[in-house]
Amino acid sequence: MMIEIRKCLSQILIFFFLLFTSDLCSFAQTKNEVAVGYPETYEKLPKLSFTTSSFREYDQCTTMVYMVKPKLRASKTHYVIPTKGKQFNFRKYKDYDGSDGFRGYEFLGFYPQLKMFAVTESSTAEHLGFSSLVLIDSLTSYKYHLVSIGDGAVEAPIPSVQGKYLVYFYNWPYEDNSCFIGLLKVNQRSKPDKMLAEKASCDTKKWAVESIKWLDDETFYVKVFTVKAHQRQGSKFYQYLKGKIE
Repeated sequence: MMIEIRKCLSQILIFFFLLFTSDLCSFAQTKNEVAVGYPETYEKLPKLSFTTSSFREYDQCTTMVYMVKPKLRASKTHYVIPTKGKQFNFRKYKDYDGSDGFRGYEFLGFYPQLKMFAVTESSTAEHLGFSSLVLIDSLTSYKYHLVSIGDGAVEAPIPSVQGKYLVYFYNWPYEDNSCFIGLLKVNQRSKPDKMLAEKASCDTKKWAVESIKWLDDETFYVKVFTVKAHQRQGSKFYQYLKGKIE
C-alpha cells in the first residue's frame, strides 16, 4: 500500500514540476512538447511477455553503441543544444545545497540513429528529489518527455536495430525485484506530435533489469536479477529472458 501511495505522490510531483518549471517554457501549453509513457495509457495496451533464455542467446546480440556524447557549446551555468529549428539553452544541473526547487539539466548524449538528444531534468520539492528524461529531436525541435514511473527518470531508451522501437526500464529503488519496462513505437517525423507512441509494457515484482540488448527489430533479450532476503547486501542472482514483439 505504501509503495502505491508513493507512486501516486511521485506522479503528482512530476506533473507540477513539468507544469511550473520555467526552463520548460510552459510545458502544458507548448505545442512542440509531448509527454509519452503514461501508466494509464500502457494499461490499455498489450503486455510484454517473456520466455526463458540463456546467457549464450543474450551474448549473441551485438552490443550497439546507440548513443554518443558530442561536445556542446557551454558557459559556466548553461549549455546549448542545437536543432534545425532553434537552439535550446539549458541550465546545468547543480545541487544547490539540497534546497527545494529546480536544479537543472544533465546532458546524456545524442542518438545518431534517431537524430535525438537526451537530457534529464531534476528538481526537489518537500526535500524529495525527482527527475524526468527528455528526448529532443534535432530535426523538428520537438521535445518528448518520457513520463517517470517513480521519483527518478527512466533509464535512457534503447533503440532496436533499425530504430523501429525504443525500449526503456525503471527499477523501483524502494522495492527489491520490481521494475517497469516500456516499449515505444517510432513513427514518421511527418507527424512529430505522434512520432513516439506507447506500444506495450511490463510491470513486475519478480525481478529487476540489469541490461537490455536487441537482436533485431522484433526481438530483444533482458538480463534480469533478483535479490533474496537472506543474501548479503549487493548479491544478485541473474537470469536471461527473451521478449518478442507481436
